[in-house]
Amino acid sequence: MLGIAIRLYQIYPALLESVSNRQIIDAYIVRGLYERGFGELKLHLFGLPLYHLIVAGLYKLVGLEIEEVGRLLSVAFSLGAAVFFYKLMQLYGSKRQALLGLIYFYLLSPVHIIMSRSFLVDELTLFSGIVSLYFLAKNSLRPRQMWFWLGTLMMAITLLSKFTFGYLLLPALWWVNPRRGSSGRWSMMGVFAAMVMIPVIAWSLYTKAANEALIGGQPTGEWNILYVFSPQNLIDPGYWINVSYFLARYAVTFAWLPLVFLGLVWGYRDKKLTPFYLWLVGALGFILAFSVPSRTHNYYFLAFVPAAAFFAALASDRLKLGGKNTVVTAGLLIIGLASLVSDDFLKAYRTYPPYQRIPQVGRVVRDLTEAQDIIVTSAYRTEAILYFAHREGWELRLGPLNDEAAIRQLEEWRGQGAKYYVVYDQEELVSKPLLREYLKTYPTVWAEGPTIIYRL
Repeated sequence: MLGIAIRLYQIYPALLESVSNRQIIDAYIVRGLYERGFGELKLHLFGLPLYHLIVAGLYKLVGLEIEEVGRLLSVAFSLGAAVFFYKLMQLYGSKRQALLGLIYFYLLSPVHIIMSRSFLVDELTLFSGIVSLYFLAKNSLRPRQMWFWLGTLMMAITLLSKFTFGYLLLPALWWVNPRRGSSGRWSMMGVFAAMVMIPVIAWSLYTKAANEALIGGQPTGEWNILYVFSPQNLIDPGYWINVSYFLARYAVTFAWLPLVFLGLVWGYRDKKLTPFYLWLVGALGFILAFSVPSRTHNYYFLAFVPAAAFFAALASDRLKLGGKNTVVTAGLLIIGLASLVSDDFLKAYRTYPPYQRIPQVGRVVRDLTEAQDIIVTSAYRTEAILYFAHREGWELRLGPLNDEAAIRQLEEWRGQGAKYYVVYDQEELVSKPLLREYLKTYPTVWAEGPTIIYRL
């Protein structure tokens, strides 16, 4: 109940707290599905928008666009993930150990709490991934075709929704083929791989073609994220320090990170725990492939939380935490809960100060403009301004452009129909004297504080 209460507290803020850019992206996709339907969606897609379709359906059910619906759906999926994680742990440990793991997984992981109350697809994906692993693990212990097919279906949904959860394939493949050398089991691995990967590849080919068709206009909602794996990271001490710091700070807290390491040491002789080690190896591979020191985000470390919770529970059970060692248990619990009220965690409940005026500016743009007007902004959170304005447009990134290039780009977009230029913070123009003079040739339609809007 405490875990649910933490997630429901202040569930209503704008989508500008923690992980704001990704929340706006998912909210944009849902709005497109709600207003236009899948066939007319003018946004780039990467994963199957199952979460987005569910939220859009709920919008239609209530007849309003209410972002809290998306948040509540994430809370619901996080609760489902907790139930199946508990059941998965029971397959490999006592009820007491499963309960301890559930506490670490659901209550004492800052990044999990942040993600599970946000307008994001991640909790659906985590839920489907854990459900898949539960059925595959159950099938490995007591084979039944129904469990195999359920596990395979849920893994396909997981990777279709978000392919970056592919690290779950390592424990999944181990559970699909627990008896090494069995030809029958190898054939089952082939069936599993085909049933999971063929839909993923087909969807990837479809989205590639659909996304390329949108390149011409570049409407807001198109984000090309380039992840670069650098082999140099493997031998860079600074990178590993950075990863360890993020792991301790956001995923498992400094309170129960030592328990994770103890569990890893104490469990290494038990072969039946191999899938959980593979789970952590897969999570580490994900971090190496999708994270560089200059662009490490706390939400990446959600990948570590379930398997880390398993090993922390293993160590806690061995140490009799929650039982005889009441003083140690109380101390760890206090430290763990203290981690949850740290400044970083509290960002999940409040808007980042530079973004606080974005909803107001968005409403002003909406009032000043027509629905078909194209808006140009130079704000860092362009997509957020246009989301609250219910408008489409482009972002003029002033940083890499000199004055002449910025003016040429504005002229080009003006020729393509851009009607307004929103400067969210005039500090952006300080180093652009020629651009400032150029903008004086256009009428100012609204100015308040650091924000100014020009009619092009």
